[in-house]
Amino acid sequence: MRIRSRLTLRMVALTAGLLALSFSTVYWFEAAGRRKQFTQLLLSNARNRTIIHFEFEGAQSGTNSFQEYRADVLPNAELYLFTFENELIYPGDNMRWKPSIEDVEAVRKNAKSHFILSDGREMAGLHMVDEYNGLVAFSVARDDEGLSRLKTLQKTLLWVLLLSLPLLWSLAYWYSGRALLPIRNIIRSAKTISSTEPSARLSPTGSRDELEDLVTAFNDLLRRIETAFQAQKNLISNASHELRTPLAAMHMGIDVLLMKETDYDTLRNELHRLKSQVQDLTTTTNHLLMLADMETRLREGRHPQMPVNLADILFKALEPLQSHPNFHNLSWQIDEKLENEEALRTKGDEPLLIIALRNLVENALKFGQSRPVEVKLTRSEEDLIVEVKDSGPGIPKEEQEIIFEPFQRGAQAGSEGRREEGRREEDRNEEGRNEEDRRVEDRREEGRREEGRRVEDRREEGADHIPGHGLGLPLSARIAMLHQGTITLESTPGQGSLFRLILPVTISK
Repeated sequence: MRIRSRLTLRMVALTAGLLALSFSTVYWFEAAGRRKQFTQLLLSNARNRTIIHFEFEGAQSGTNSFQEYRADVLPNAELYLFTFENELIYPGDNMRWKPSIEDVEAVRKNAKSHFILSDGREMAGLHMVDEYNGLVAFSVARDDEGLSRLKTLQKTLLWVLLLSLPLLWSLAYWYSGRALLPIRNIIRSAKTISSTEPSARLSPTGSRDELEDLVTAFNDLLRRIETAFQAQKNLISNASHELRTPLAAMHMGIDVLLMKETDYDTLRNELHRLKSQVQDLTTTTNHLLMLADMETRLREGRHPQMPVNLADILFKALEPLQSHPNFHNLSWQIDEKLENEEALRTKGDEPLLIIALRNLVENALKFGQSRPVEVKLTRSEEDLIVEVKDSGPGIPKEEQEIIFEPFQRGAQAGSEGRREEGRREEDRNEEGRNEEDRRVEDRREEGRREEGRRVEDRREEGADHIPGHGLGLPLSARIAMLHQGTITLESTPGQGSLFRLILPVTISK
């Protein structure tokens, strides 16, 4: 059932229920008023008939006093009189029906004055305490007129209720259509959104109600989806570029080896170059896979829960970097206040934290321009903090916002990256050109053009400073987020950069 029909049905049911309740209340009050009024008539009739019976018995019908009491309001009512000993004195004991002694006692004790008999008649009793020695008088009659009015009222209310249902349905259906009109507009706008127009948004309703909030929330969702699609598109584009370039260079190198006789030294050098490219490609692939895994674990909320010692992790992260040419510029320390090993504990995944710290320190060594790099482990009231500070060229403010996105690298690359590419180019030239094999030279020329295009692409992207793919910092940032922590950056161009890995502690000091 569609929402409009369901909403209409509920509105009709609710309105009809309220009408039925209102009509029932009206009928109940009318019935209570009729009973009260008829009870008063019965009591008045009982008093008048009792006075007539005792005071005017045998009086002439023309006297004024007799006429005053003889004008019965219920001429067809029956009268029953009981003495203080509950003896029926009128009309007589030979009657087929008479009020029960229990009813007499109830009236005498003022417990009850009105009774409904099984044949539909009504009876009212009056205890005349100071008159006629505590006489109890009953008046019995049927309220045909009052019951007829009640029945007429009942039929009228029922017909009004039944006849109002079609009108209620029509009004409810019209009103629900008006109420759902903004939703239909939202649906029509949503149907116009497709994958070819990710920037499309729903039109505001202008109603300033929950539907407007829904449109706003949906547009925010579309904006996030567009951002995610764009990020995925950029990731695929950058990844394909970063993976295709070393594969092309490897393919070219293998073709060169297969197309000519190569001496042992040249073959060895070429194999070392291929091995380096394979390692570079493997590292890039592993980082991409880890980034995808981090995104999945973050969406699912699978945070590491194993207690680890951050100082031990820091030492394990620094150990593989001892072979780095700038490792002698590195110094590290642990805050003196953290002598207690328990104060260094956090919840985490040790291999992932090692990767995050190693990436931060390795970046500082690469970009530090052979200047001192400082690593310090401290703690605040609620967090453990690893600070990695270098004295390199720094990162401009506009680049700090994108530095943690995949394949985004600083623009300080310039000269050293191009010098590195130039050295690689010269090494290739010195590997020995074979003038006799023109096809081999053509292959090399094609390889050089490919490398040149790679350098130009990186120069345009502003990311060719130092060898790398722009995946280390994004991976470290995702690892920190997975551990419910964060990585912050403070950098001033020309004065270096300070990265902080902040992780929550598991116990207080």
